[in-house]
Amino acid sequence: MTFREYLKEAEWLNEQILEILDKANLMRNNLYGRAVNYENGGTTSGSSADDALGKALAKIMDFEKSADVLIDQLVEKKIVIEKHILKLTDVKLRRILEKKYLLFESNEKIAADLKYSVNHVYKLKNQAIRIIEEVWIQN
Repeated sequence: MTFREYLKEAEWLNEQILEILDKANLMRNNLYGRAVNYENGGTTSGSSADDALGKALAKIMDFEKSADVLIDQLVEKKIVIEKHILKLTDVKLRRILEKKYLLFESNEKIAADLKYSVNHVYKLKNQAIRIIEEVWIQN
């Protein structure tokens, strides 16, 4: 596996984590107001509602557990990525890769923050990746 492929895996993991957590939050938001019936003194509306609520909460917890597993994998990848990024002697290249692959910022945001064109960020990012890949292949 190349360093570029390793970076793509980290980006994919980050996207999967965000999607799973979004689903869990959406489900949680959809539960608000469903569990409590104020007309009967604040109790739940019955055993079938309790079962449905329990199943929904269990599903949310499953989503969060699967996100936790992916987060652990992502943290391991980010440690390796950071170790290699820190080997770059050019601070500008290092900063671009940190923003892109540790903070998962878009090329547009990086360009705006660093006052570069998006095209220049893209070129510098690729230059930095090529430098790291030379060391990556040797290991």
